[in-house]
Amino acid sequence: EWKNFLSILPEKKFVELNDIKVNLIIDDIFNVVDSLSKFDLIFFDPFSYKVAPDFWSDDFLLKVFNLLLPNGRLTTYS
Repeated sequence: EWKNFLSILPEKKFVELNDIKVNLIIDDIFNVVDSLSKFDLIFFDPFSYKVAPDFWSDDFLLKVFNLLLPNGRLTTYS
């Protein structure tokens, strides 16, 4: 079931399975960050600070943090 779930996400952009909803947003984050709703989980995966310092600025990280629901999680690969 999960394999099907993940395989249709790129085409549909929104998938719901039981109590899990995934909304794939492909856009310039700097254009949409102020208009996004709150999230339980944010996978924050920009390039490193050396390559993309704007993503790691205090102002931008605060905006991302403020998108989290209470007890929400922010995770990153960087």
